[in-house]
Amino acid sequence: MTILTSSGVSRDFKVGGQPVFAPPRRLRALRDVSLTLERGDIVGVVGERGCGKSTLARIAAGPMASSRGQVWIDDNDLTKVSPAQARVLRRTVQIVHQDPYVALNPTMTVFQALAYPFKIHHMVPRAYVHARVVELLQMVGLNGSHLNKYPNELSGGQRPRVVLARAFTVAPEVIVADEAVSAIDVSMRQSILALMHRIHDENGTAYLFITHDLRLARYFAQKGSLAVMYAGRVVEYGPTEAINSAPRHPYTAILRQAVPDPDPEVMRATVRIPLRSAELPDLTQDERGCAFQARCPYAAVQCEEEIPVLRELDTNGRGPVWAACHRAEELELPREGAGEAPPTLASRERVSPV
Repeated sequence: MTILTSSGVSRDFKVGGQPVFAPPRRLRALRDVSLTLERGDIVGVVGERGCGKSTLARIAAGPMASSRGQVWIDDNDLTKVSPAQARVLRRTVQIVHQDPYVALNPTMTVFQALAYPFKIHHMVPRAYVHARVVELLQMVGLNGSHLNKYPNELSGGQRPRVVLARAFTVAPEVIVADEAVSAIDVSMRQSILALMHRIHDENGTAYLFITHDLRLARYFAQKGSLAVMYAGRVVEYGPTEAINSAPRHPYTAILRQAVPDPDPEVMRATVRIPLRSAELPDLTQDERGCAFQARCPYAAVQCEEEIPVLRELDTNGRGPVWAACHRAEELELPREGAGEAPPTLASRERVSPV
């Protein structure tokens, strides 16, 4: 059953003009993003910095409104419900922010931080708040001895656990994890991810797991789906296993080849797709063609003139995959474990649109 849906969501920001006294420009951070999250599902959203991941997280979780498009929780369009209804519905979706050091109020103890949502939403009688807070701490691997500690008294592994516990105070069905482990030491990431997986298995909590690290996205959403974002758009979407083993969009293949491997033999055997340039798209300019075409070694004339849309592709039984690439059907991108040679000049020839 569908719990969270975004349909055609876009978000624009006004940015200062250049020079200083020039009129402000419009930066298109999100462009027509549509995603669906089922109950108990895990969707990993991956892309480089500035692709719109965090903007999508804030819109999905509620702190930010979209410029265009709709967000549904269950069957309720949040743009059409009253503020009181929206407040109740928003309990369903909670966000875990990137930095646990700034996510917690330094003047509040752990007990105060976890008890505050109960006070605001009146979900638990006052007599049971203490017991419920202790229960939440135990759920994330802590105990009552942490109740009276302030954030600065917690270790680097305890802070993210408290942040996660706070997200569960209102019994959400969806957790939006926005780079939730990127600020944590590598030695602690595994335990936090394992904790999130355990909560998913026990409670059926759905996750929108947002990260710039493809390895983390593949690991956390290994039984779910991946959405690959570039320049504010989803360029590929489908089951994690299918996208990881055989990407259909050049950007996804290039992201995958950038993931290091501890085995030098594997690194030497990895097929490298050369970028045409390091030029990044200007999100303040009107769109014309594919946003990735300036960097894509497979770009054709059609890519420069027409904006590609997500469309379902044949994956030979590996699950439905959608890609926004004009040449997705004809390209033979490197697959997992494959040893194809990089594209030659001939394969990068300009191809006229059909």
